[in-house]
Amino acid sequence: MSFKKFSAILLVAAVLTAVVLVVFDGYWPAVFVNSNAISYKRFKEAYTVSVYYYRVGLKATSQDTAILESDEVQKELRRAVLDSLVEQKLIESELGKRLSSRDLSQMIDEKMNQENLNSENFKKGAELLYGLPAEEFKKIVLISQAKREILEGRFILADSINSGQTGGFDEWLKSERAKAKISVLLSGFYWGDGEMKMK
Repeated sequence: MSFKKFSAILLVAAVLTAVVLVVFDGYWPAVFVNSNAISYKRFKEAYTVSVYYYRVGLKATSQDTAILESDEVQKELRRAVLDSLVEQKLIESELGKRLSSRDLSQMIDEKMNQENLNSENFKKGAELLYGLPAEEFKKIVLISQAKREILEGRFILADSINSGQTGGFDEWLKSERAKAKISVLLSGFYWGDGEMKMK
């Protein structure tokens, strides 16, 4: 076999492998936030966790979980998850401007070390409330929460130095949401007036 044929076969195999990963593992974009993609896989993980959490909450309060099966409720949960993921992406982007990845990673590790993530109570709680093993809970929920807290802390510090002149985290977030360029690729949703909306 010639080198050209071998190269062509190798290229086709690489492209097919990439297509399989994108299609079957959900790596295609669901939303673009200022040209940064949120994958369908990330959306699906967050949505699944949200449904599980609400199901547990309804059961705990002796309410009927069948409400989660309605199209209207499912669509609202998807809308809320998409909105939350856009917000997380805006926060991640701002942190990338303010901190080196090494500093951010260190700050996240410090926040994670404040919690007893290896305790049996934590592991049972993550499994019971969110249906996730502790490591997945950390990845999907806690790291995003830590990033938000870190950025909020940066705004609090800036406010104290500038005598409250910065407007604070909430004002920044409202402004960023309003001016963000969001492209929603999932049908049934669009971005308008700084929030995710249903069509």
